[in-house]
Amino acid sequence: MDYELIVDSREQDNVRKVLDKEGIVYKIEALETGDFQIRVPEGEITVERKQMTDFIGSLMSGRLEEQLRRLSEHAVPGLVITGSFSDYSRYAKHKYFTEDHVIGAVASCVVKFGLRFVIWVQSEKDNPHSAGIKLTTKILKKISEGKIDKIPDRKLKRFKTDEPALDVIRMMCGISGETAKRLLKDFGCIKGIINASDEDLLKVKGMGRTRIAKLRRVCE
Repeated sequence: MDYELIVDSREQDNVRKVLDKEGIVYKIEALETGDFQIRVPEGEITVERKQMTDFIGSLMSGRLEEQLRRLSEHAVPGLVITGSFSDYSRYAKHKYFTEDHVIGAVASCVVKFGLRFVIWVQSEKDNPHSAGIKLTTKILKKISEGKIDKIPDRKLKRFKTDEPALDVIRMMCGISGETAKRLLKDFGCIKGIINASDEDLLKVKGMGRTRIAKLRRVCE
């Protein structure tokens, strides 16, 4: 049985042009969550598509946490990221983020929110954003046909944090959530942690010179 592809009404015209060019049939609808969706008897297969610059911007602002939390409530949630890290670093005012941080954030998306798939498209032969749109529609169709989603339902442990900043701190320093909480408690915010002296950071349980050095390298 063929199921209808739904595209969020907030998607830009260039997305629709890619779909039209590929001859993909779809309808426009205002989706509460995600950018693409197919509805099957078992529930919604929903995909959030983000360009790399938007992914990092959402992560830093804390918006990504809420977006993925809502996405995880769907039967089959997925995330497609398009573009390379250089797309972000080319225009970034702050160099706190590295490609390793992006990889860590992607892994965190899977563990925290139980996403069934996360795909990062960095096509060299094709525009990565167009390639990501085409790939998303193919994944949705194949899952709805039962050709891909053979993985039984998995109960993943989901870590909940009081502040999105905790994940950023954990990635920047390579530390546990508990140590990140202690840093936030003592220094108030990410900027306060970065500006703290080595001596003050060493007073925090779980922080050693190796982790402080990693923090300094990230902020260079």
